[in-house]
Amino acid sequence: MAVFMRDRLMTRTLLCCFLAIPLCPSIVALGQSPQAVPDATLQLNTDLVVVDVVVTDAHQNPVHNLTAADFTLREDDHVQTIKTFTEHTAKEVATFIAPTSPKLDPGVFTDDPPVPANGPLNIVLLDRLNTPMQDQAYAMDQLSAYVKTAPAGTRIAIATLTSGQLSLLQGFTSDTELLRAALTSKHAEMNASLYLDNPVSGGGKVASDAGAKARFRREFTLNALDELGRYLSFFPGRKNLIWFSASFPVSMIPTGRDVWSTTPYLEDEFKKTLNLLALNQVAVYPIDAAGLTGTTWFDAANPGASTVLASNQGLSNSFQNASLRAANQKWAMTDIADPTGGQAFVNTNDLKGAVAQAVDAGSNYYALTYSPTSHNWNGQYRKIQVELNRPGLALVYRRGYYAIDPDAPAPKAEQKTGSNEPAPYNAMRAAMAYGAPEPAEIRFEAYVRPSIAGTEPALAPGNQNNARVKGPYRRYSVHYVAHERDIQCPVSPGGVNICTVEFAVCVYDVHGNLILSRGNKINAKIKSTYYTAFQQPGLHPGFQYRQEISVPAKGEYYLRVGVHDLTTNRVGVLDLPVSEVSALSPIYRASAVADGASRR
Repeated sequence: MAVFMRDRLMTRTLLCCFLAIPLCPSIVALGQSPQAVPDATLQLNTDLVVVDVVVTDAHQNPVHNLTAADFTLREDDHVQTIKTFTEHTAKEVATFIAPTSPKLDPGVFTDDPPVPANGPLNIVLLDRLNTPMQDQAYAMDQLSAYVKTAPAGTRIAIATLTSGQLSLLQGFTSDTELLRAALTSKHAEMNASLYLDNPVSGGGKVASDAGAKARFRREFTLNALDELGRYLSFFPGRKNLIWFSASFPVSMIPTGRDVWSTTPYLEDEFKKTLNLLALNQVAVYPIDAAGLTGTTWFDAANPGASTVLASNQGLSNSFQNASLRAANQKWAMTDIADPTGGQAFVNTNDLKGAVAQAVDAGSNYYALTYSPTSHNWNGQYRKIQVELNRPGLALVYRRGYYAIDPDAPAPKAEQKTGSNEPAPYNAMRAAMAYGAPEPAEIRFEAYVRPSIAGTEPALAPGNQNNARVKGPYRRYSVHYVAHERDIQCPVSPGGVNICTVEFAVCVYDVHGNLILSRGNKINAKIKSTYYTAFQQPGLHPGFQYRQEISVPAKGEYYLRVGVHDLTTNRVGVLDLPVSEVSALSPIYRASAVADGASRR
């Protein structure tokens, strides 16, 4: 195959050294370019800013047929020139035609899926981490009811967040049968949070470690939003994140309130996550999974209910606590929705109707783009203001972004040594988890085939046995070809470009247990003259690398393959069943060559 002939050139010029490191997570631990449409998701190597504006009248009906001349757009009080202007309506949903996947040769896989040309995407997050089980059931029932009546063509994905990880139950589809199957699968079942004082009701006596639990929930939730932002970055256009939760431990308010006084180490992570949502046109619609709540004083389970008339002070305190809870919940949800251009739905039992309103609002909007007059990447928050020359109309849009160079090296994660602190977030580790969303920040192809005929009793060199499984094994070759423009290689003082890339492959069984893994980090030095030519599209086959992974010969297994640019912290991941490649002819007749090398 031509791809293996090209690998010889890359081995000589790019792969200077490599170091084996474990990258695959345990479950319990915490090539086509996007289509260049005018309102496409903001690309990370440009300074074009996309602002989606939802306009409604006094009855909350969408307002159509406005023009660019009706809008005035400012950044930090400076008027900006609107570069492109596009109106989107719910009609796009009804006329949506699903894209077709390109036909690939046997053994060839890509994380670069076909993308739709128009219409919004809706992803539902079922938050089990921050929601007691009694509220999880009601939220599921309401979501299932909506799916049955969703308008034709409505594209929905479903994800869950548990105490362990973020998982994607169903990718974007308008097939209601697939969505209903995902909601009734065992992966969608209720899950008790490890970080609520009472995982069933959410209430009760405050535990002695409540502060530590709150810190874990806050960081895990922020990490999940980061993962979703990475996953959604590949899809063009607007994405509506419909978030079912009974509590919202993070805030998207960037200025004003001192929301990070208790967790200052999360501030950089918060800024990065908010920018990910902004850059990728993600509007958040929080929905209170607890529904309409009131005082628990009259509940039969309350021992004080029988003496209510004799305890006026207790009754007053109960009402005050219920009112305080409702106010705090609305405050937290608004702090998430407003900065991202979404809407909060609090204290309502009609969760099905809330989903319908969120989908409808996210389907009728105007996409405005502008190039900021200020090109200073100083890390400061820039406010966006949109005005309309027609009175009596309401506007909803995201309120700003941080002026952080998206191509700048990613900051190093702060190391935490305390036992009551979550481990530092690792984008690659999170993406390589079984069932996690598959980001395509780095587009790549993987050529997977058996390395040799037959089986062998020992593991391939460098493989890590995570489940203490025994042979015999079948050895497979994973040959990566990563798109050269998706990986950043900053220039060093010596005049060479330094590329630091991780390649990893994990073997999972049908239950999601990690069986085997293989990881390598590549530190490549490329002369700047060669790197400039290397970055030109079509002039080079891309970054290439090869690994050998062993798979137990008996049983059903899956490979999760990933590429990670350590400079920018961008990730690309794809999944494939081993059964799709096990019957292919082997590459070599004898033992396979070492990782990173090439052989014809």
